[in-house]
Amino acid sequence: MSLFIAGFIKSTVFVSIFIVFLLAVKGIFKNKINSNWNFKMWYVLLFLMAVPLFPADFISLPFINKIGTAAAANGAYYGTQGTAAGITAAENYLANDFYVSVNKVFTEDFYKALGFIYLIGVAVLVFVMAKNYIKIRNILKLSFEPEKRIKAIFNKSLEDFGIKRGRIKLIVSDNVKSPFLTGLINPVVVFPFSYGGLSDDEISYIMLHEIAHYKSRDIINCFSVCFFQIVYWFNPIVYIGLREMKSEMEIRCDRLVIEKIGRNNAKSYGLTIIKSAQKGVFEPRIRAYAAFGSDKSLLKRRIEGIARISYEKSRNKIKSAALFFIVFAFGIFQIPFAFNVYGFNEYHKAENEKIVSEDLSAFFNDSSGCFVLYNPQEDIYHVYNADYAKKRISPNSTYKIYSAVIALEEGVITPENSFMKWDGKYNTFDSWNMDQDLRSAMENSVNWYFNTLNEKIGLDKTEEYLKLIKYGNEDLSGNSNFYLESSLKISAIEQTKILSNLFNGEYGFDKENINAVKEAITVDEDNGKVLYGKTGTGNINGKNVNGSFVGCVEKDGKEYFFAVNLYSPDDATGANAYNKALEILNYMGIY
Repeated sequence: MSLFIAGFIKSTVFVSIFIVFLLAVKGIFKNKINSNWNFKMWYVLLFLMAVPLFPADFISLPFINKIGTAAAANGAYYGTQGTAAGITAAENYLANDFYVSVNKVFTEDFYKALGFIYLIGVAVLVFVMAKNYIKIRNILKLSFEPEKRIKAIFNKSLEDFGIKRGRIKLIVSDNVKSPFLTGLINPVVVFPFSYGGLSDDEISYIMLHEIAHYKSRDIINCFSVCFFQIVYWFNPIVYIGLREMKSEMEIRCDRLVIEKIGRNNAKSYGLTIIKSAQKGVFEPRIRAYAAFGSDKSLLKRRIEGIARISYEKSRNKIKSAALFFIVFAFGIFQIPFAFNVYGFNEYHKAENEKIVSEDLSAFFNDSSGCFVLYNPQEDIYHVYNADYAKKRISPNSTYKIYSAVIALEEGVITPENSFMKWDGKYNTFDSWNMDQDLRSAMENSVNWYFNTLNEKIGLDKTEEYLKLIKYGNEDLSGNSNFYLESSLKISAIEQTKILSNLFNGEYGFDKENINAVKEAITVDEDNGKVLYGKTGTGNINGKNVNGSFVGCVEKDGKEYFFAVNLYSPDDATGANAYNKALEILNYMGIY
């Protein structure tokens, strides 16, 4: 839920931008847009408002995926890497687990709280709409058949719009102040009993207006407006846009009626609207029906619109169509940004992998996590907690394996010379406050060393490499700290496969560079067995959120690639993941 809320809030910004643009276009070309094309612009908005309700990977178009992920991470959190640090060590731990806390203003707990507030708002509005629905149902139950005169006028109005009798039912009620059309499946025009004293022409105008709503499918439009009023209840710009849409819906029907009765009768039609307004309007804020009457704010606009109605020239229709397609194009441009990109590629689908489930619950006890062992000789993944093993999380310091190999491939460092002088800036850990080479930087997980490598490589070149090796979601939009609880994410299953490909030369990298990285991440050698690996700990605002250990065991000429992820707050450190991996590998007879 927190991921959805985070993405939804960001997405609504772009929906709001489109609404402002749309209202500006309508304001500038106020009297120059053909009414049909003018209203069609609202359908672009309705579509765009539906977009954030789906995760980005609902659509697989490359341009949406690329732009969407960039938009996601740039708005993901507003914060920077902090200076608070923690360290956890195990007695038999040979690969040090140094990590720093990433400070974020908008944490997962923050978004959970927002989600709770959001759902309360939705629940309140659903209750209001349900209450209005029940009220309308009671009105329909207490209604009665119209007298013959009113029924005849209604039937004549149906004929004027070419609608067969029986398609729409007419009833009379003494519990409503103004006429309206309701019913998505079985449409009904509700005619107030108090309107029975109107002239035949006035009643005809009212009937034509409600039938125009039916002809224009405005009941569907009303339901759509209700739905989005509820979904976007917190956004005043969306509310303004939807209110304007409802207003134009009435004005469009006024135009359709005048096309039927003729411009000579426009004044009489306008006076009928005014007379209806004087009787009162039954119009809840959230309503799924189309009414004839209007409140004072809309009444003036409708009368002004009726006064200037003229039959539109074909030239205006062409210009209006062109303007519509400009609005449409701008709406299409907003789609990649409006997608709920926080859910984008959150899980690795693992559609082609051969996965064998393993019961390793005894090793995890009360802690939450997963274990993956990839056997490239058999191309089989032995997995505990497959759902979490497919979930993409921040790699944190485990990414430094690839930071190193890319730097070697680009010549930023070489196997013979990976030395980097300390800049003298104080760090929390003493082992960081000295000159480094690749081996020492990897062993002590020295952030400044690898951040310098990443900076020299550049984000564009890094992205090329991540696409080549298919590293998780390949998203670097978190900028310099993209691998530390930011935009870049990868699953445990992907970690094992990519490391296997790296060790076995699948990417075409220089063998000396691969060997240099292997040497840098060598944790232990014993009796012909070699253990490679790198830890990573995710810490946000001083709270551990995940701990990882990714590596390989070479034994008897075979390789076994593994990954452990822990996400219980009490257990989520790279050091604990390391210990967990050793226990399981020993149990499996691998190490």
